[in-house]
Amino acid sequence: MLKQLQHRLFVHLDTENWPKAGLSPLNKALMLFVLLSILSVILETEPDIFENNRKTFKIINSIFLSIFTLEYFLRLWIMGCKKEYRGFYGRLKYIFSTFAL
Repeated sequence: MLKQLQHRLFVHLDTENWPKAGLSPLNKALMLFVLLSILSVILETEPDIFENNRKTFKIINSIFLSIFTLEYFLRLWIMGCKKEYRGFYGRLKYIFSTFAL
């Protein structure tokens, strides 16, 4: 069951393995989170907006941090489906790859 989940996430997260044109729904959602995160950072630079919503921005930043940390660890886990990233040393190779950094 865990292998099935790993493979399913691999297909959805690794763009080379998505069988349809374009991005998977999961990657589209992650792209939306990236855009929302950028918007949040931009809004934080406006002193009036930031001062009146300091606590909200802290919560939003925590949510984005959690999402992107989970995504990173999921990608680290699923990359074991690729021959070049299998095993401990394969994962280390992935961690220091351009894409992962």
